[in-house]
Amino acid sequence: MGEWFGESALLGDVLCATTVIALETTTILSLTHEKFSNFADASDFSVTLSAPHSDNDMQPVSITLRKLPMFQQVSEDKLQQLASLFTFRRIPADKTICEQGTRA
Repeated sequence: MGEWFGESALLGDVLCATTVIALETTTILSLTHEKFSNFADASDFSVTLSAPHSDNDMQPVSITLRKLPMFQQVSEDKLQQLASLFTFRRIPADKTICEQGTRA
C-alpha cells in the first residue's frame, strides 16, 4: 500500500521498467508528462530524481508528494500547484496499470 511507481516518466519519454498490476481495487494518482512539463516550464520548476519511498496513500496529495524524494526540496506553494494537476483513477483488481517495456 502506498507504493510509488512511474515518477521517472514525468521527466522524459521512458519505457516502463516493470509491470504493475493492482492486487485489489485501488485508487491511483495520475499525472501526465505533458501536464508536468507545462507546469515545470511555466514555474521554472526543477527536481532531482531519486528512489521512491512507501507511504500511506490516504494522505492529501501535497503531503504524499512531499514524501517522494524528487519533491522534498520543492516549495509548499509550488507543491500545492503541482498537487492540483493530479487526477485520481480507480483501478479494478487484477488490472495491469503499466506493462514493462511499454511507454510510461
